[in-house]
Amino acid sequence: MIILADLGNKGLTNDSIEEIINYATKVIEILTQVQNNPGISRAYEARSIAYKNSGDYQRADNEMRMSKAYR
Repeated sequence: MIILADLGNKGLTNDSIEEIINYATKVIEILTQVQNNPGISRAYEARSIAYKNSGDYQRADNEMRMSKAYR
């Protein structure tokens, strides 16, 4: 799913921003259960990019902070 979010953020799929955010959210939920911090960080970053692409810069900044917290 994180690959789908990454590809969507690069415009390589026809997924909507909402779908990309949903992919990243699911990845965060799954990887949090197994404490995969690098993956969680990447998913927050993907969600940050999607929020930025939607014009929601405040959420994008918050998501990027979360991404950095898991590095």
